[in-house]
Amino acid sequence: MSAGFITVDVASGPGDRVQIKDMKPTAFDRFAKNYERIHGESMPPLLESRQFMEQKLGWVLEFLETHFTAEASADVLDFGCGVGRVLAGLSDHPSVRSLTGIDESAESIKIAEAQAKSFSKPSGFGRAVADFSIDRRYELILAFNVFHHVAPDQRATLAALLASRLKLGGYFLLWEHNPWSPAARYLVKSCPFDKGVTLLKRAEAEGLLADGGLKHISSEFVNVTPPLLQKFPPFRWLDSATSAWPLGAQFRMVFQNAD
Repeated sequence: MSAGFITVDVASGPGDRVQIKDMKPTAFDRFAKNYERIHGESMPPLLESRQFMEQKLGWVLEFLETHFTAEASADVLDFGCGVGRVLAGLSDHPSVRSLTGIDESAESIKIAEAQAKSFSKPSGFGRAVADFSIDRRYELILAFNVFHHVAPDQRATLAALLASRLKLGGYFLLWEHNPWSPAARYLVKSCPFDKGVTLLKRAEAEGLLADGGLKHISSEFVNVTPPLLQKFPPFRWLDSATSAWPLGAQFRMVFQNAD
């Protein structure tokens, strides 16, 4: 997700619209064409924007392998899809039936739509949940580094909205920065997309989605070491061994609409 605070505008329907607060669309869109380069320039050596994207994509691919099949495939919604980098990585997966991307940035959506022309699966993009039929539901919803861009007093409304779009038995995957991590706070402070954001605590995230009607399935802290180093077994072991403790720079969570 790009820079700025998001608020939930309920004027067009209960929680159906998300908009950027105190940021004109042209200012919000100006990072889209060079997102990866600008993001990378804000990071210290050994860190690249693509490494974090590939890590998230790898997690989703593993989840698809263990929870879905070609016969029981998933309609996937990526809320805060940016230019569609994760969706592009899912476009050929046999367990994916269709792909939907939502992002407040009109420029990002244009880029995502352009690359979606090469997707082998049906896809659709919009700037708000209200851009799609109220009856549209998904087996898998992703929200990666989105909620810290949402004004704290609006997070519950957004969580409930996204939960309402999840099919019975469907899953919600969340990925966020860990506010207890000095490394995460440094990266957020250095990133032009994250100016003025308020980081989301894991316990808050669990409460928000539980209040939205979802069951908490699992959570873990990740990135005690950078993704690049986790290619090597000792660093991968270290990250796994510390996943229960708030030491990693990010955390990731799985929820389910189990009712």
